[in-house]
Amino acid sequence: MNSPRTVVTGIVLVGGMRRRFGSNKALFPINGKPMARVVIDMMRVAGIADIYAVGDSPETAEYMGLSHIADSYPGEGPLGALISAMEVISTKFVCVLPCDVPRIHSSRIVQLTDQLVNSDEIDVAVLATSREHWLCSSWRISTCLPVLAKSFGDGERAIHEATSSLQIRRVKVGEGEMANINTLSEARKFKYMLSEEAGD
Repeated sequence: MNSPRTVVTGIVLVGGMRRRFGSNKALFPINGKPMARVVIDMMRVAGIADIYAVGDSPETAEYMGLSHIADSYPGEGPLGALISAMEVISTKFVCVLPCDVPRIHSSRIVQLTDQLVNSDEIDVAVLATSREHWLCSSWRISTCLPVLAKSFGDGERAIHEATSSLQIRRVKVGEGEMANINTLSEARKFKYMLSEEAGD
């Protein structure tokens, strides 16, 4: 396990309307664990001890052994969920991941958090392939929350637009590691791929 990151709180986004997946994908089993638990475990390996589930229900969070932060803006997208978490978190930094990136590695989480912990000039670090993956990111709450909240209040819902005035560090990552699971068929295919890899 990496050294503890006591100045970083982790949040895992478990909300969404479930229209594409058809059920609670946070609880879909991957290698015998709920998919969200795979992501949570990677956060813990990266040294983040304090982790919350944001969105969905307190019951989902309790099932995964996490405290729950309610989304104050349900149905308004992940920017509202991120702001909701920042408003109650007391650490300097927050690292956010969605529940549906089970290939994420702890080393990437360490990279994300280190960008901010080791530099006072960076507001937000985001994983990037050919594009930014804004739901895989770390944020300096003191500088980011006022900007995001104002932008949200002005009607903006796209995270990449709300961050335009912030100092951003992009952490390059491979496409395969960032594959997210949006449908039940994708989840079943992912489980099949894992079983094939295990048999190599």
